[in-house]
Amino acid sequence: MDGLEFALWKLVIDGPYTYGQFRFSNEDKESLVELSSACNGWIMFQDQLGETFVPISQWLEIFSAARR
Repeated sequence: MDGLEFALWKLVIDGPYTYGQFRFSNEDKESLVELSSACNGWIMFQDQLGETFVPISQWLEIFSAARR
């Protein structure tokens, strides 16, 4: 699913919403916050590398740039 990492982060910062036919819940949000905090990062897809761990500071810059 193209852009899923951005949709999931939107859940983290904005709270529950519907993505496609799936309704993200507060429980989903809490799980993502807990996991991201535990590893201090996020996973994103990069064309040449596939799924890649990104430190949270770098992820926040990537997400901010994508939102502009």
